Amino acid sequence: MSAVAEQLATETMTETTEFLAFVADDSTRATLAGVASGQGWAEENILSGGVNEAIAGLGEISTPNVLIVDLSTSVDVMSDVNRLAEVCDPGARVFVIGAVNDIQLYRDLISFGVTDYLVKPVSADDFKNALAQSDKPAEVVQSSETSNETGQVTAIIGAHGGVGSTTMAVNSAWLLAHEFGKQVALVDMDQHFGSVTLALDLEPGTGLSEALANPSRIDDLFIERAMVRESDNLMVLGSEEPIERGNGFKSDAFDVLVTKLRSKFEHIVVDLPLHIVVSHPDVLTFCDQVFVIADLSLAGLRDSKQLVSAIHLAAPTASVNIVINQEGRFKKAEVAAQDFEEGTGFKINFSVPFDAKGVTDAAIAGKALAEVGGKGLAIKAIRQMTEEIFDLVEPAKSGLFAKLMGK
Repeated sequence: MSAVAEQLATETMTETTEFLAFVADDSTRATLAGVASGQGWAEENILSGGVNEAIAGLGEISTPNVLIVDLSTSVDVMSDVNRLAEVCDPGARVFVIGAVNDIQLYRDLISFGVTDYLVKPVSADDFKNALAQSDKPAEVVQSSETSNETGQVTAIIGAHGGVGSTTMAVNSAWLLAHEFGKQVALVDMDQHFGSVTLALDLEPGTGLSEALANPSRIDDLFIERAMVRESDNLMVLGSEEPIERGNGFKSDAFDVLVTKLRSKFEHIVVDLPLHIVVSHPDVLTFCDQVFVIADLSLAGLRDSKQLVSAIHLAAPTASVNIVINQEGRFKKAEVAAQDFEEGTGFKINFSVPFDAKGVTDAAIAGKALAEVGGKGLAIKAIRQMTEEIFDLVEPAKSGLFAKLMGK
């Protein structure tokens, strides 16, 4: 009998135990120890090592109900998982810890029968969520997958560069998620120069580019792994691809992506670059409503007139709202709102005043305007716009908390 197996056999492992883990570093062990304590599991069942130690120990004892194995040092993960499977009893829940955040590897492991794959550094919440998800009956999981099938898709497009369309997308999505409790997906379709993740101080992933290049890979696992979580209600999808890779954008891929997101989220807010609208105007047909973000410059007048005409032609059923952003920034050079409306032939729906301090503070902090300047002029206007366009009413606050919050 191996040394590891002897150690296990002398403890509580003579019958099938609930939990056993093999981890390779002290940080993961400490995190897992806290989780084990909360589950009522013995911390002594967290052993040092990786797949080789797990195989050596499990070859001569019954497999625990919950097995966690650290494969972060494995050279060939799938080969090691195959060896591990040979010593595991059927029905065990096997959680694998690794160092590589790769969607395809995740899919391969799940297809092979691994319960979940967790990427280091693994937090206590990661462990708890994985355990909770594995406890759900199949019918419950299926139910959650088929809910919210009619999520609303809102495209936000700048009439030209520098008008703050990304600011509008980020803050509208943030308000929907944080102040109105909606499940929101925020998608930055600029694969090379998108700044949604920068605005929220998040690390961009590679999921967007993979989705656009291979729409057949867009499934529930992709959505779960490719998006970055800003909060419980707000998930972000973006990328920072090198220019030399090209954009690989395909309208059918966008269709597949938003269709899948509709089934998962109540609102999908898309920061849609103007160049995609020009080269692939049919993407607008997949949108329920469009915000055209402009300023009161002559270029803003000309470009928004062209853009709105293109939207009406490509997506005649989409609702279009014209938003003037940064109003007052260049007072002497601005066209009067009335002249703008007469020149374009359409009404301005909303105006957002220029708020230099709020925008600067938000950019420095990597946060939404509401977090750093909740009472600023810009966020007040964006909040009102969000309420009206999405037909929302902010939950009322009353009593002591209302007084404390100045409501």
